Amino acid sequence: MGKTALIVDDEMEVRRWVSNLLTTQLGFAKTMDAPSGEAAVDLIKSGENFDLIFSSWEMPRMKGDELLGELRKIPESQNTPFIMMSYKKDKDSLVKAIQAGVNNYLVKPLSAGIFMQKVKKTISDMEKKELDSFKTKRKNPVDIILGDDFSHPASLHSVTKSGCVVRAPLIKGGEVGIYSQVHLAIFMDGIPFKVPSELVALEADRVDSSTRHFIMVTFKFGEHDLKIDGKIDRLINSFSAANQK
Repeated sequence: MGKTALIVDDEMEVRRWVSNLLTTQLGFAKTMDAPSGEAAVDLIKSGENFDLIFSSWEMPRMKGDELLGELRKIPESQNTPFIMMSYKKDKDSLVKAIQAGVNNYLVKPLSAGIFMQKVKKTISDMEKKELDSFKTKRKNPVDIILGDDFSHPASLHSVTKSGCVVRAPLIKGGEVGIYSQVHLAIFMDGIPFKVPSELVALEADRVDSSTRHFIMVTFKFGEHDLKIDGKIDRLINSFSAANQK
């Protein structure tokens, strides 16, 4: 699913320019805009969620840094990447913006090349942070091994003798879908064992239906020896016992 963005600026031309570039050049599925900080806060509080927020610094009444402070108080936008847009070019303003917690800074008038470069960098940083957090916190870890030099982290959601369902970040999610045959490195007692597997289905997240950042992936186990078969039996028993606690 494509990303979504909120564009906050009292200049209509800027809002339209940013929206056009995001949707036509950077593949964003949806953008919404607000002419003021107050309108942006109301939009977030109404239940709208965004992957990225752009805001002008110099707006009447609520300034961009004040908007950032308000958004960080709202659970739904506490961690949403925030890109400040400003006519201020001096070093002190840049330092102040960084100290306020912005993820990136764009100087007006906006340049298409620099804009796309910084948006891509912000998204890349966000995805790396999410991936690192998932790797650290995941329970029942599984690595989806794609080819010789790439693996995708996941966590075991359910398992049977014939296959399993894993929950995986949607980061680089398309790369999972292009492989029909993979290996799963399933961790048991901290030690992985590999099972040749076939990708059967990709589905929306079952754990949190509101998120756009995870998918469920169903695998069918391929042919394997008796040793691996015994490990799968142990995995089923330990997984079932853990979920009954």
